[in-house]
Amino acid sequence: MSRLVVVEIEELRELIDGAVKSALSAQGRGADWLDARSAPMGPRLFRRLAREGSFPAVKCGRQWRAKRSDVDAYMAQLRPQGEALATNDPVREALDAGRLRLVRGVFKK
Repeated sequence: MSRLVVVEIEELRELIDGAVKSALSAQGRGADWLDARSAPMGPRLFRRLAREGSFPAVKCGRQWRAKRSDVDAYMAQLRPQGEALATNDPVREALDAGRLRLVRGVFKK
């Protein structure tokens, strides 16, 4: 038997954010540090941004490394804030189109 779970839109965003961060930190390779292979933006862009000084990074031999928190902070500053986010929101669009419905409650098996 399945049940429909209802949450507020902000709570849904927090749940998704938490799940993504948890999955990324569980990937290993020193969860505190990133290199070009483990960077969330792709290896070429990571190396270019590290070279340009977009976030603090160090070069270990031929590899660039940066703290995960510095890369996350850099990416957070690039995200649109306020109204810009609300105008391009796929969750809001799905709600408005009737493809998604939010229901408040507790999930029980």
